[in-house]
Amino acid sequence: MDRIDQNANVRRALRRFPVIAMLGVTLSSLVIAVGVIAVGVLYSVGLDDKKNSLLAIASNAASLIDTAVSIESRTETFTEDGATELTAVRIARSAFEKFEGTGASGSVLIAHRNGDKVTVLYQEVFGHGHSHDTAVKNTKTYILGNDGLRGPILEALKGNTGTTITDHQGESVIAAYAPIPSRKLALVIEAHSYDFSAPFISAAIKTLIIGVVLAGIGVYLVYLQTVPVIIRAQQSESRFKGFSDTATEWFWETGPNLRFKAMGKGGRLGAEEDTDRYLGQSRFDITIEDTNTEKWRRHHADLEARRPFENFTYRAVLSGEVRTLSVTGLPVFDDSGEFLGYQGTGRDITDLVEDKRRIEEAEERLRFAFESITMAVIVIDERGRIESFNPHAEKVFGYKADEVVGMNVSMLMPEPDRSGHDDYIRNYINGGKPAVIGIGREVTGLRKNGHEFPMHLGVGEMTLRGERHFVGSINDLSDAKALEQQLRRAQKMEAIGQLTGGIAHDFNNLLGIIIGNLDLVQSKLDANDKNLQRIERSIKAAERGAALTGRLLNFSRQKAESTEIIDVNQVIEDLRELIQRSITSGVEIELLLGNVLVPVNINRSDFEDALINLVINARDAMPEGGVLTIETKISRIDEHSNPTAQQLPTGDYLEVAVSDNGTGMSEDVLNHVFDPFFTTKKEGKGTGLGMSMVYGFVKRSEGAISIYTEPNIGTTIKIYLPFARQSELATEVSNYIAGEDQEVRGGTESILIVDDEPDLAEVAKTILDDLGYTTTAVMDGASALEILENDRKVDLLLSDVIMPGMNGYELADTALKHHPHLRVLLTSGYTGKTSINNRKAGAKYPLLRKPYSNRNVALEVRRVLDADAPPGK
Repeated sequence: MDRIDQNANVRRALRRFPVIAMLGVTLSSLVIAVGVIAVGVLYSVGLDDKKNSLLAIASNAASLIDTAVSIESRTETFTEDGATELTAVRIARSAFEKFEGTGASGSVLIAHRNGDKVTVLYQEVFGHGHSHDTAVKNTKTYILGNDGLRGPILEALKGNTGTTITDHQGESVIAAYAPIPSRKLALVIEAHSYDFSAPFISAAIKTLIIGVVLAGIGVYLVYLQTVPVIIRAQQSESRFKGFSDTATEWFWETGPNLRFKAMGKGGRLGAEEDTDRYLGQSRFDITIEDTNTEKWRRHHADLEARRPFENFTYRAVLSGEVRTLSVTGLPVFDDSGEFLGYQGTGRDITDLVEDKRRIEEAEERLRFAFESITMAVIVIDERGRIESFNPHAEKVFGYKADEVVGMNVSMLMPEPDRSGHDDYIRNYINGGKPAVIGIGREVTGLRKNGHEFPMHLGVGEMTLRGERHFVGSINDLSDAKALEQQLRRAQKMEAIGQLTGGIAHDFNNLLGIIIGNLDLVQSKLDANDKNLQRIERSIKAAERGAALTGRLLNFSRQKAESTEIIDVNQVIEDLRELIQRSITSGVEIELLLGNVLVPVNINRSDFEDALINLVINARDAMPEGGVLTIETKISRIDEHSNPTAQQLPTGDYLEVAVSDNGTGMSEDVLNHVFDPFFTTKKEGKGTGLGMSMVYGFVKRSEGAISIYTEPNIGTTIKIYLPFARQSELATEVSNYIAGEDQEVRGGTESILIVDDEPDLAEVAKTILDDLGYTTTAVMDGASALEILENDRKVDLLLSDVIMPGMNGYELADTALKHHPHLRVLLTSGYTGKTSINNRKAGAKYPLLRKPYSNRNVALEVRRVLDADAPPGK
């Protein structure tokens, strides 16, 4: 069976590879050619030798005959005509009687010339059945006609010696001729060419036979050696073709004109694809892309420069589908350096491109979620180093991502958590029980400015390439805690209100009895009775008690007894004189009343009492004088507003703000400011019910109240009141706020934001960035001046007033000294300045009240930028 298979392989090899037969023909031809050339060379050499031999014989014989005839003529007397010729013939016959020099056949003849006739006097023919005796009759002569020997005879008669090949009696002969000069005879010896060439012809035939045999043997030997090689090459080619057809890449080749002259199969170029249709085309013909692009121009430049290229991608239609292809090619040159074309590989990367696109889209979605999620997300490795820090984490902690990435996450923790965090991670990795991972709990964080804050921390774990990573999600609980505190305070105030309402009601009853009985007693006394004054003092004391219980009842009342549509600006104008009398001479009043405010539906008396209480508290907070500001405007309540104000539905409200630059409040005072009977005044100087009455009025009016205060800096109290319902107004609400409803316009100016609260600075930056401005935010005046000193173009300085170190007014004054065309807009959570002495110095700078809405800051920034001249000009 193995032999049969081998023979089959041999037959297939012979059928498929005729080169073996061609090789045999070539070798045979080569051997024959070499043999023929060798025989021809030998023949030529032998012919020359033969000619020379015959010529030597002819010359020697002619000389010998001539000498012999001369000698004999001296001893004998020739009397007959022709005796000399006969003597020569006799001598020649004697000389050539045993002559064998012409070979198998030939002749020797002596001739002379008689006029135009050539007469053969003697001829001796050898071979071909002739003997020396019967060659020619001894003296028989004949005239030589038009024969090939005529020429040599004539040459000899002329005295010439030589050889020639000529035709004699129909046969080719070699003739040597020489003169017998003294007798005017010619001697010619001729030999048949066939006799000379026969051995060479025989040798040539033998050589051919031997050559063919040797060539056959050589071919057979080559066959034995090459057939296995051919079979292996065939099998290798078959395997390579199978590999090429099933591989993900295909091979291609172009000529010098960059057009395909070969195209393999592989990947999408499989059996169903006719690759021959690409032959004669260039890559520029096949693509469906616009080739007049930078990518294709660079590729064309590489091809023209004969440079190799790698992973050039383009789109083309394969098997009726648009696919993305990647090709790599190398230039090919011959030994002389002439460019022959390109060879390379190609592959279909459509699926890779699609997978990459899906991965990039997934990464983009994850990145977007990571960056836009409204909670801080921090990723750390198992050594506690920060790997990722999303934008909300920047907002919460006050650090930029590049400030913390690579740092230990413990920098965001206060003690003792900071020093113990690394040990906690090590213990957990070594098998300890998690305290936060997968559980979540409330912890304390540390901002960049050193402030601690409450936060909720949840931690998840993931393993990538054998290394653990931890993802922390953080919610800043500061606002939630503030709202929770406000809720507890509101609940406490409601409980106190119910309690004080009941007590006040009972006290009113008791006071009514006392006053009534005192009136009765007073009516019974004479005008001169010494007890009358005591009764009057008692009645007045009881009436003051009744007024006090009235305030308590007012605080506890859930709804206003009666409401009316009022213009708050008008009410404040009506109270201007009373307010002026309520303050000391060292306090300056500033009214900043908004234009065309929407009316509100409230109890006017309650509003007046609340306003007077706020004015009196502001006055008492400025014992050494200061500025008291009352401001009204329309404010937008949204997610950027004070947490207390966020209790209200999102929308526009009437804002009434009372500000001072007095002593401010401590945190403890702020936590109890609305408690009934809570006061910081000396005994007998206050009842402690003023702020509780204000709180009760705001709640009855379905509004909100917020307080912004800093110790020794000042306080701003803002009341937010809802507009009167449209049904209660004779004019559309939109008509009232037309003056406030200005178009919000952005710009391209550069704005420098300065605020020691990073959250507030971030809010302002976000608002202004969205409007198209170029913004930079810093946390102190020194950093702001450094930016300005570095010749950074800044159009507007938006600065907080109260900051550690340099305040906003000082920053503005310093900046304007070096940048007189700089616009300035200050912001503050209260209206008062740092001190009364700064009042006049800061009057030239516009002030934006905190907290501000998106609309308010946009309008005010645009207004300041569009002003005719910078501050102080």
